[in-house]
Amino acid sequence: MKMHENSMIDFVRETGYANYPDLSNVKKVLVIHLRHIGDVILSEPVARVLHEQLKPEQIDFLVNEGTEVLLESHPHITNLHVIKRSRFTHGLKERISEEIRIFRLLKNGGYDLVIGLNPGSRVERCERFSGAPLRIGIASKKAGKGYTHKVSMAPGGRHYVDRHLDVLRRIGLFDSQPKRVPQIDLYKSTSLRMKDSLVQAGVAESGKYLVIHPTSRWMFKCLAPNEVALIINNLCQVINLPIVLSAGPDALEMSYIERVKSFLTCEVIDFSGSLSLTGLAELIRGAQLLITVDTASLHIAEAVQTPVVVFFGPTDEVDWGPRSKKSLVVRANNYTCSPCNRDGCGGGKVSSCLLGFDEKKLVKQIHDFIK
Repeated sequence: MKMHENSMIDFVRETGYANYPDLSNVKKVLVIHLRHIGDVILSEPVARVLHEQLKPEQIDFLVNEGTEVLLESHPHITNLHVIKRSRFTHGLKERISEEIRIFRLLKNGGYDLVIGLNPGSRVERCERFSGAPLRIGIASKKAGKGYTHKVSMAPGGRHYVDRHLDVLRRIGLFDSQPKRVPQIDLYKSTSLRMKDSLVQAGVAESGKYLVIHPTSRWMFKCLAPNEVALIINNLCQVINLPIVLSAGPDALEMSYIERVKSFLTCEVIDFSGSLSLTGLAELIRGAQLLITVDTASLHIAEAVQTPVVVFFGPTDEVDWGPRSKKSLVVRANNYTCSPCNRDGCGGGKVSSCLLGFDEKKLVKQIHDFIK
């Protein structure tokens, strides 16, 4: 942290101007983040900054079902609590039962400080149920009355890692490192299983490979299937590396991958739909390069320090993009409306700014980036 910034922080703290709470007796902290996988990955630095700056006895996280696995082996997270949202769709009785379970978990947690990283009434209810004396959350039109300290969140133009850390800044916990990048710790057994899978697929045990993850749960962030295939076909001619395809198990993503494969003229290894989230992370960790779109795989690559080439169209790389120097952002320059943060042009689920790339020029960019 710069000297001038330290000086200003000391001034604000000593004069009481910012109304920072007294954190001297905080021993148990709960962090609530009820978003998707990529969002949760980008919140990982919060655990490290809490550990470094506050040093509480216990740091727990409460997240949605399916987003927890990449935090399971985190060295500073004591307990990882999960809201089983799948129970909400199994009838009123199951929903009420899950709500009661979460209520009891929060009420019996004995937390001194609860921190909400995303806005919303559910996060606010969870904080109120906890009974914690310090409840920090993002104010919105529909929520905020239950917080002891409200966070004023930047509307845009600020990376989500920093937005999450802004919640800590509101209570006087300032990160000493600029441009934090998430980190993922994986179990050794996951690494061994992935190496076995790659060897069985024809990759030498110590061999190099490239991963292409062209899909997202939001398809308006994706290139056309034939363009992805053209990129792969051109890569096969200039890069002497096995290419591994990956995608989520969702039926729409698998249909997209099948369409890509129908245009291919070279062999690829297809792991699409067959990997767990930790398996995908280990696959990306061992790769020479990941080529992807604005989706969770991008954030995984950053967290495991794998170079990444990522396509951005309707979403903003300032908010969501890679932060490391081992990255290349590809964006169509002839669309002044990008980023628009829309689900395709006119809401039509197709983003024109992600169509019509010059594949040969693009492959040269990628080849130069790898070198």
